[in-house]
Amino acid sequence: MKSMSQDFVKSKTRGKSLWIILITTILGFLYSVVVLTISPKKYESSVVVELKSTGVQEETSGQTDLATFAGVITSGETMKEVAEALDLSSDWKMERDHVLMNLAQIVKVEPEEDSNFMRISVRHANPDTARDIANEIPFSYTKRLKKNRDAGFAKRVLKLDELILRKEDVLEEYFKDLGTIARSSGIDHVEARDLTLGMFQKAFQTLPESEKAERMVTVRKILEESEAARSAILLFRDERNQVELASTLPFEPLKIQTEAKRSYTASDPHITMGLAWGAGKGLVFGLVLALAAHFFLQSNKEDQEDSDPVRKKTPDPADVW
Repeated sequence: MKSMSQDFVKSKTRGKSLWIILITTILGFLYSVVVLTISPKKYESSVVVELKSTGVQEETSGQTDLATFAGVITSGETMKEVAEALDLSSDWKMERDHVLMNLAQIVKVEPEEDSNFMRISVRHANPDTARDIANEIPFSYTKRLKKNRDAGFAKRVLKLDELILRKEDVLEEYFKDLGTIARSSGIDHVEARDLTLGMFQKAFQTLPESEKAERMVTVRKILEESEAARSAILLFRDERNQVELASTLPFEPLKIQTEAKRSYTASDPHITMGLAWGAGKGLVFGLVLALAAHFFLQSNKEDQEDSDPVRKKTPDPADVW
């Protein structure tokens, strides 16, 4: 009798669990249907750009792979430029951080198959917003990259100016030393920068050989080092001119192939995936509830048996046998 009673209880509990699982699965499926029905339509606009290796090299330290570029163009810095250019904080009534989080979710960058082109797509409930963001991303990326490039040029020019001034100070010291030696040797009315080794050799002719040789060593060393300083100054100035010229050249890290247009047809949502996802979540939730109910009923039953003195004292014949 007890065995039949236990089987009946187990069967009843199992039936309840199956009903719980079935009901939660259906509810999850219906919830997905409602969400897909009432959720706003999403419009997608996309712009196709050609990747120029020069622009990416500056940004990614020589890496020109498209996957790296996709990460760079959708980086937080670029998205900040986009948000500011379109004033999305005011338009969306959001703080800047929330705007950037939303942009990260609606912007997608994909390489075109077997080409050096990238497709930048934007999905949004407003087709005009989707179009404007898609078109703004390449411009904001280029503006940010140009800003970084110009800052690099300015930094390099400043460094070269420092090197030139430093070498000019050193050269002035050499000229002072040469002028002092020249005046003490009777060489007058000659600018220090115009002094030559031959002038000193002629001026030192009356000196003893040992003193003459010592002075010539000193003069030769100063003249060689001053010439090296002059050459360095010329090289630095030439490099500075090249940097300034490079900063004025056109800068095009991207070339826009097709601009984004206003979309009049909403992008199809993934209905199958949405419904399957909802039903799956309902199934998992049902399994959890069924297990919880099973353990609760089992625990409650054991507590009742422990608290019933009649059951403790009178064994079931089935248990005896």
